[in-house]
Amino acid sequence: MSQTLSIQTFLRKYPADLVARYFGSVYGCKSSALAKRSSSRQGKIVAWQGLQPEVRDKVESELGEVIAMSDETGLHAIQTLLSFDTLAPIEKNGDECKKEAETIETRVFRTFIERKSIWPQAVDLAFADRISSRFWKKRNNVPADGLDTSREACEALKERIGAFLAKTDSRGKSCDVEKIERDDRIYFFASFEDFARSSEEWQRGKLTSRPVKRAKKLVFLYDSIEESLSIYCKGFSKLYEDLEAIFAESCLGISKLSCSKTDLSVYDLTPLLSSDFSFTWPPTSRIVSADIAKLRLTHLAKNRRIIFEAPPKGGSQDIQEMLSEFKKRQSLDPYKVSQAEIKVRYKTENGSTRSKRVAVTCPCWCNLASAEIDSMIQQMFIMSGIEPHKRVGDGTPKEERTSATSF
Repeated sequence: MSQTLSIQTFLRKYPADLVARYFGSVYGCKSSALAKRSSSRQGKIVAWQGLQPEVRDKVESELGEVIAMSDETGLHAIQTLLSFDTLAPIEKNGDECKKEAETIETRVFRTFIERKSIWPQAVDLAFADRISSRFWKKRNNVPADGLDTSREACEALKERIGAFLAKTDSRGKSCDVEKIERDDRIYFFASFEDFARSSEEWQRGKLTSRPVKRAKKLVFLYDSIEESLSIYCKGFSKLYEDLEAIFAESCLGISKLSCSKTDLSVYDLTPLLSSDFSFTWPPTSRIVSADIAKLRLTHLAKNRRIIFEAPPKGGSQDIQEMLSEFKKRQSLDPYKVSQAEIKVRYKTENGSTRSKRVAVTCPCWCNLASAEIDSMIQQMFIMSGIEPHKRVGDGTPKEERTSATSF
């Protein structure tokens, strides 16, 4: 995961102290303007252009990855692995130091410089958090215990995946598996050798073309609380059951998983119809406001749907006015709320305000992921009474822990 680097943009967004530390300690440019925080931006650009080509290539790759991680998702992945209280403070005084220390860019760049050992795992977690829900394949009714996370199990998983892909798809001869724990979830990242592709590159001032074998990823997500296994296998959907069996044999010690139970968790969206309904969230949350942006009603007996959608700058009040007008002509009793879209405004780590739209579809689908703000929104759903429940016994809902990641 990397982005194209613009050195001008990088010097503008990232603190001069950290830029100087990076070039001074990592690449030994102690006499260069890049390693002097007092140097002008133009002087740094001139020094940048004077770097050896192989050094500049390496720096462009690394700083491009830093830029890609400098958002809420990347920071949340880092915070999963690391407490920032242990990081050394930036050597500045006054409000400027405080302001820089609070930016996402500063926190991410400091981690890259000072805690390089956890960086690859943070990049992997951010990669998993950014995967769209439609690319995950999920199975319920997975054993809640018995998972083997030893190095031997990871080696067995690596060998089986490599051999399987080499046999069925003529790729994957080389494979590696990395395990990362996050709360009750355990991720297994399998990076395997993909087909060779031609890559045009500049080498010593000459444009050349050579075959390159890049790595592709499979991700296995085991959740002992949900008793589920989710697999990211984009491009390999036809091989999903085989990959599932490989994981079961390698890490669960069983030859075959039992049939997947139907997911009985349900969202209760009925409260959204009430004119008195309002979302509730903890006072410590960074959520600023939450509004209903869209409601879809489905007739209980007929295949008929009605959609109420607020204008771009509207919200719950507009939806309630539409519902009120509709109820003057027809009763809502034959309808249930089958889908809702919630617009949430929240404060980022650096104090700016952003918005996020969350889609919830009955009975059990939601596009929340594992990012910190998604966990806050899930907590809001719990406190507002629309969090998923699971039916047990006589059908009475029973509150249980549910993952913020819904596939």
